[in-house]
Amino acid sequence: MNQVVVFYNPFLPELKVSVNGRPLSSYSAIMRYRHSRAGVWCTDLFTELYREANGPFHMTCVSTPFVCGWMEQIAEKAEHCQGFSAKELPLCESVYERLARLELLGYEDGEEIAVPVWNASGDRAMVSAAFEIVEEEGLFSVDEGGALSWDGCPLVQIRLCEARSESDIPYQSPFVMALCGSAEDCLPVGGEYDVFALVMGSTTRFLRKSGRCVCFEVDPDDLGDVVVELLAEQALCTFLSGAAYQFPEERKALLTDREKEQLELLTAAAPVCRAELPDLLDPGYPFEVAYTAYPSDAQAVLHIHSDAENVVAAEGNVIKGVQEGSARVDVYYGEDPYPAASKVITVCRRELIQRIRVFPSTLYLPVGGEKAVEVTYEPTGAEDASEIRWKSSDGSVASVNQTDGTVRGLQCGSCELTVFTKGAESRVSVQVQPAITDITCPCSRLEVRAGEQAEWRYSVVPEHAYGADTLKIFSSDKNVAEYRGGYVIGKHAGECRICIRTADGSVSRELRVAVRKGKRIW
Repeated sequence: MNQVVVFYNPFLPELKVSVNGRPLSSYSAIMRYRHSRAGVWCTDLFTELYREANGPFHMTCVSTPFVCGWMEQIAEKAEHCQGFSAKELPLCESVYERLARLELLGYEDGEEIAVPVWNASGDRAMVSAAFEIVEEEGLFSVDEGGALSWDGCPLVQIRLCEARSESDIPYQSPFVMALCGSAEDCLPVGGEYDVFALVMGSTTRFLRKSGRCVCFEVDPDDLGDVVVELLAEQALCTFLSGAAYQFPEERKALLTDREKEQLELLTAAAPVCRAELPDLLDPGYPFEVAYTAYPSDAQAVLHIHSDAENVVAAEGNVIKGVQEGSARVDVYYGEDPYPAASKVITVCRRELIQRIRVFPSTLYLPVGGEKAVEVTYEPTGAEDASEIRWKSSDGSVASVNQTDGTVRGLQCGSCELTVFTKGAESRVSVQVQPAITDITCPCSRLEVRAGEQAEWRYSVVPEHAYGADTLKIFSSDKNVAEYRGGYVIGKHAGECRICIRTADGSVSRELRVAVRKGKRIW
């Protein structure tokens, strides 16, 4: 039996279909539904799946409970669907919870969504009864204009407004809800908008789809639930997708890494993976595929497939060039049959870096300071110079710019930086020290006779601060006195100042020196 998986993410929307574990070809007729809402493809999909599977099939639907129930009812009537099962979305958070999270992240541009309720049967009493049933659910209340209003939904105010004819339907409506007394009332319903026709009956079930009109029979006791589910599918998911995409850049810049991850997942229905593949590989050299997964605590595993293992071999998260040629490499994450990354990789022989030198080999930095490391390599004509990379043994102590090798001190401590390519590497020892906050001196005024010297020693705070050996010490008049090796040396009678300061001038101290005439020796 052919196994078909239909994965529908209502938040984007996105439709993914696999047949016997393989994704559809980009030329498949089903691909035209890739970013369409369920109401567009709900019935036609089954015919197309029979063609794709070339025979009967069992369907597994992965989506919201509402869509899964809807698909199951269609599957029961589909001639070639021999079985059906449903699975909850891996990230099963509802659209209401996602909207609340979007609001907490700082999105403020709310919206009013007005959904016309078309009285297709012409029975005003039925419309009044339907509004009363929905109001009794506790979410909606009747406003001054007689419409049903829901103010409790995060970021969105929803209004259900009666439309007595097609001319009352606004052009920009997300969809139209039509109330029908019988299935015959649905026949004339349709137009340039999506319509969900609700036929009052004894059970809640899918009836049929005709053009852009999807018809359900609804038990009045289920009416409130069906209305809420339709609003989520057709209106709220659309708003959420647009709002997440248009999230203000200035607000995004203020988010923490965790909040950015939450923003990334607002419209995701399964863990998201982004992987990077190289354009080139060199025979015999492994390449570890880097990837980022959201949420960060997802337990899914990365799988890599090569269509020519004799050219590019894959094992775990590592690919390796075997011999010259090319191979298509696909990276899969978890059970998703659609690759997170795909690329045709060329394997060729190049002249590679054999030796890397760095200067200096030991680097001292203050917290917040930056210094560049000079990198040279042999042979100078190597073809992989653009692939030189850096890594830090402790990213909390120092970081390094991958482009120019600039090292930045982050907090006090020591770590080791490694600069590397496929065939060579070198290391830099980094010591990040605190910056000088003060210079303590034994006194601020000193008298000394010409031709004599007086001890005067300073210290820095903290004791082992960065830049203690690069302090600048100078005399305002070297003919009067100067500082040398912990002593002030008097030269000629007069007054001057001995200044000591950090290289950047942020901390400085001053000693006033008075030089008296030396003693005469008769």
